[in-house]
Amino acid sequence: MKKTLETTFDIPFEVKTYSDAFWIAPENKYDELFQISIKLQSGVRIIAEATPQNHAGNMLEDFSNSSKEQRILFQNYLNNLKENSKLEFEVNGNHLDFSLDWPKKWKYFKVRTTKIIPENEPFIEIAKQYAINMCGMFLSLLKIVPIDNGYEEGSKYQILSTRYERNPLNRELCLSKYGYSCKICGFNFKEKYGEIGKNFIHVHHITPVSKMGEGYVVDPLKDMIPVCPNCHAMLHTKNPPLVPEELREIIKDVNK
Repeated sequence: MKKTLETTFDIPFEVKTYSDAFWIAPENKYDELFQISIKLQSGVRIIAEATPQNHAGNMLEDFSNSSKEQRILFQNYLNNLKENSKLEFEVNGNHLDFSLDWPKKWKYFKVRTTKIIPENEPFIEIAKQYAINMCGMFLSLLKIVPIDNGYEEGSKYQILSTRYERNPLNRELCLSKYGYSCKICGFNFKEKYGEIGKNFIHVHHITPVSKMGEGYVVDPLKDMIPVCPNCHAMLHTKNPPLVPEELREIIKDVNK
């Protein structure tokens, strides 16, 4: 679990593992971020809950003042959590529909989601996906940048890049929706190379990063797709790049 989250988000996590349960939080000295618990109940139901840590005032203020781009990311991760699950989200004691309303002042929140585990699907794999979506949802609302040595004394959890092309939240959301097969040719590295190819894929920006102005709002589900390195290179043989459908048609014509 720890390795999965740190590889996905490129920040350090604290993970406590129990029998059929996990406790998760981004590493921070002063309990100023969020915490997640995930457990297996009666061997068939997964329950995941998230709340602020004890000194999360600055984080909640960032939630209140988040940008349009951040809220789009948040909503997409939230939608992932809702798929085939029962989800309850309270802010300041009120159940909210974030597509309609955004709290002006976050003081507290609680998220709870439950799901019956499908047969033959390991608890650990479902737990990892819940953890990724919950962490992505909250991290997407924070104003954070890299710090080489983790946390500086007195720093405000500045741990993650928010630049378009380097934002792992955008990449992860794209891949959690579309998977790890190339959207142009269908190639999948795990199917070809086994475990060493698991989760290996490039992500292509349909709108080139060079064309994104300061105010551009990236929507990972519309602006990004998974592609293999070969197709990625072929898309960029022209400037501006080929659109995905053009390259699909080229492949189709060649293989007639």
